[in-house]
Amino acid sequence: MSGGKIVLDTNALSYFLSGNAEIKEIITDNELLISVITEMEMLSYSGFSAIERKNIRNFLNQCNIIELTYPIRELAIKIRLAHRRKLPDAIIAATAIFFEVPLITTDKDFKNIKDLDLILVSI
Repeated sequence: MSGGKIVLDTNALSYFLSGNAEIKEIITDNELLISVITEMEMLSYSGFSAIERKNIRNFLNQCNIIELTYPIRELAIKIRLAHRRKLPDAIIAATAIFFEVPLITTDKDFKNIKDLDLILVSI
């Protein structure tokens, strides 16, 4: 898969930044969409050093950060109600569904979300 758009879940981004070759291969040459939720989760993780946080910011600056628009919020509410997902996961899934692009994740719990084009990576 190359040349398209893809949404990165927080865990997939974390594995990618840690050097996971499979995720790197999948996202190479794709336009990366990152939910503002993923941005916030990554930058608020207390286990990162200042240098790691700076590297994450530099990477995120190369991505398209997707804000919480009304249509994404409405989709997230429907997903959360229908699938009992945590709110951050519902928002990330809604982002991928709204933009009609695949979501790459290592989280198997996304498999049951209707209309979600999922790329599930086993780690």
